[in-house]
Amino acid sequence: QVSVGSGQWGPPAVRTGWPIDLQCDPRDPDRVFANNYSGGNFLSEDGGRTWANASSGYSGAQIIGVAVDPFNPARVFAVGRSGGWYSEDGGTTWNGLHDPGDDTPLAGGEWGGIAFDPIRQNHIIAAGQNGILVWFPEGNRWEQMNYPSNFYPETSVIVFAPSDTDVIYAGSANHNTMVHDVYEQGHGIMASHDGGRTWREISGEEFRDALVTDLAVSPTDPQVLYAATSKGLFKTLNGGGKWTKISALSSGEPVRTVAVSPAEPEKLLAGISGKGLFISRDGGLSWSRASAGLEPNGNHRDIVFDPVNPIVVYTSDISSGVYRSEDGGETWVKLGQGLTHRAATSLSISSDGLHLYAGTAGGGVFRLDLNGQPPASAPVPEPVSPTQTESQPMPAPTEKPESTPVPGSTGGQPCLSGAVLLPLVLAGWVWRRRRNDG
Repeated sequence: QVSVGSGQWGPPAVRTGWPIDLQCDPRDPDRVFANNYSGGNFLSEDGGRTWANASSGYSGAQIIGVAVDPFNPARVFAVGRSGGWYSEDGGTTWNGLHDPGDDTPLAGGEWGGIAFDPIRQNHIIAAGQNGILVWFPEGNRWEQMNYPSNFYPETSVIVFAPSDTDVIYAGSANHNTMVHDVYEQGHGIMASHDGGRTWREISGEEFRDALVTDLAVSPTDPQVLYAATSKGLFKTLNGGGKWTKISALSSGEPVRTVAVSPAEPEKLLAGISGKGLFISRDGGLSWSRASAGLEPNGNHRDIVFDPVNPIVVYTSDISSGVYRSEDGGETWVKLGQGLTHRAATSLSISSDGLHLYAGTAGGGVFRLDLNGQPPASAPVPEPVSPTQTESQPMPAPTEKPESTPVPGSTGGQPCLSGAVLLPLVLAGWVWRRRRNDG
């Protein structure tokens, strides 16, 4: 027997999962490869006593959430069926989430929510089955918070309020709902008003047994929140004190995703399961179909606006990949070249608008470089102490940005998920693919 304890037999800070295939090197019986369900690929050179990661660039993970650091386009976090990871080099290599000096993986189990504070540098929240992880910059470590008693079974989405990032919202739905086109279990929306230290449930009877698959906050009012659920789209004007169902969009069909324009607080885009995308310009009172260029009866999972030019919008479809609109969502063009796995579950765009990340159900994480260049990593600053002034948001550039300071690294070991690098050359809309071979 070469594995002992609780099953953490693999590399430090990596959730190894369950072996489903083993291969010995025919030239050296002590050289063994293990491929794991809910894990990755691992290599032992000593007959299984110690293991190293063999899956930098591995792209088999089922990703539920992906988030790019607003201060560093090369720093990206991903969460999914196998835990949570981060990359400091645009997705070329990945690290398991863990505290500095501790090799125990923090993000075991099913994880689905991940978000960066858009204003406060190095303030990160991830959540899943086992609770909420919050990285506070002044503490330089992960802190685990508990769910409210009526919030279960796990977090599906986390969003910061852009105008007040002490206000954070999270919704619940199980991992099968987020990865597949099914609705199984979920209950509740919760909110924090102190940057993630404490949480309370804010959902009423409207959300009893409803699965919350997406949330969107007004860019100007932290109390205005939209919730895409298995029972339709809901809106609150007072931070969850009272909810109203937006029946003009859906009479009961599941609404999978919703987004608010950062430039127009009354402009919404939402996706109905099996019916495609719709646009509202009056806060949800009326809607029109936004289907030109999209697959009929699409099942869209995420929508993101370009933060530099909000007339540009991206959406993901679980069946057909990623799309781009240059007219605010009226018409769409498919971004398919090089996207080898089209079941796109989640999107995140860098604050300079030049790098789009896409998580997929089974294909790992992909990156699209809209300027044709991979993101440059920047030097890591010292952690911010409680007495220091917090960082200000990075200004939106109009040209290719210079290297800017970024949050501190959490450290770690290479982990299972990987990235296929997909640069885009905009000149003449000529696309070219560039794969990083690790």
